[in-house]
Amino acid sequence: MSPLLIALFAVCGVGLVGVFLHHQNNHITLTRFTKTSPRVKHGFRIVHLSDLHDKQFYRDKLFRQVADLHPDIILFTGDIISRWTTDRSNMRRTLRALCQIAPVYFVPGNHEYGQINFEEVFGEIRACGAVVLRHQLAELRLHGDRISLLGLDEVGYFVKTPAMLRRLEKSPHFRLLMSHYSDYTPDYLGYDIDLGFVGHSHGGQFRLPFIGGLYASSQGIFPKYAEGLRSSGGATVAISRGLGNSRFPFRLFNYPEIIVADVAPQESKKASQP
Repeated sequence: MSPLLIALFAVCGVGLVGVFLHHQNNHITLTRFTKTSPRVKHGFRIVHLSDLHDKQFYRDKLFRQVADLHPDIILFTGDIISRWTTDRSNMRRTLRALCQIAPVYFVPGNHEYGQINFEEVFGEIRACGAVVLRHQLAELRLHGDRISLLGLDEVGYFVKTPAMLRRLEKSPHFRLLMSHYSDYTPDYLGYDIDLGFVGHSHGGQFRLPFIGGLYASSQGIFPKYAEGLRSSGGATVAISRGLGNSRFPFRLFNYPEIIVADVAPQESKKASQP
């Protein structure tokens, strides 16, 4: 085989790998589920985003997909930037676009705290119109339903987490939780909450058939809490695979993810009988 032909095959191979990796890291998937609750009379839609790490999608694909879902509320569970981000203009643009779609609630991730001036970062997020919850409980009303939303800050205030979760348990309204760390999923499921959203583990970064995620920074190899839904009793926690990447620049068989949760009334047994 001539050197020219070998070079041509090599260039084509590199090109195909590049196209494959681009698709793996830029095709956004939707994960949908419905949560029913006796504490809900009308219902509402939640869009959950996490771990963008300053990534921008071509032609504002992320904003268009979120807008097409018509959410009533958007929950962003941290790491909208990376600790190495020096220009936060992408962050501000992202938040302004999302805030035009629906109310945005944000909890910090470890990468926000990785910024030297992290209090300034939180101030910029608020200035864009998002509500930053740092171990705070917010009372919301959506379509006539009342919601108690607890936003945990597991970096700055983690020693107060049990007390805050016990506070949420006392609410007579729909109990909604958001936190950055999927590592604490089994702890959250031990409380009487309705629905929780977490991120951080990036779906294990690389995912293999029948095996799942290979590695998450704080869970190690074969992380147990890297994606999907976990339930215990009446509680459900949704674990986001995230949208961007941190230090390692590629995902494999692990598309960026938007989670869509429809919260609906729970039909009584009497009403469901034929």
